[in-house]
Amino acid sequence: MSKKVNFVHIEDDEKTSMAVEVVGNDLLRVHVGFLKDCHSYRLEVPLPAPVVVSQVLNKITDVNNGPLCKFEAVEDDAIAGKKMIVLLETVEKGSFQDQIVFSGIGCSMKVVFEASVLGADDGTPLLKDGIHLIGRTTMSIDD
Repeated sequence: MSKKVNFVHIEDDEKTSMAVEVVGNDLLRVHVGFLKDCHSYRLEVPLPAPVVVSQVLNKITDVNNGPLCKFEAVEDDAIAGKKMIVLLETVEKGSFQDQIVFSGIGCSMKVVFEASVLGADDGTPLLKDGIHLIGRTTMSIDD
């Protein structure tokens, strides 16, 4: 019996891209996928087209970063449209959730980031499109 390995090319954007879900008028939920513990990442989050998101991001007066997520900028890409640049750090294995709150004149928006974080012995995750590994961190939950 011959054993052959077939590599399948994934065409489904759902499996290779971060899922950005609009919840109501003031919440974006970003499903990042799998990450590795004690690492830092740069996320290029594609922003959906709803008018509310654009209005809030154009009127930002204050940004409240979470303990592990830091807003960097909003970039305009001619092909991909607007994307939010966020730095994210993972601290320990398990479920990850953090948020950034944007406030503007008469409006606000919360962006919640969710991920599953693999431990040191759990293998290396395949990063979704728009997620870039920066490096390892020395940060621990006790810091």
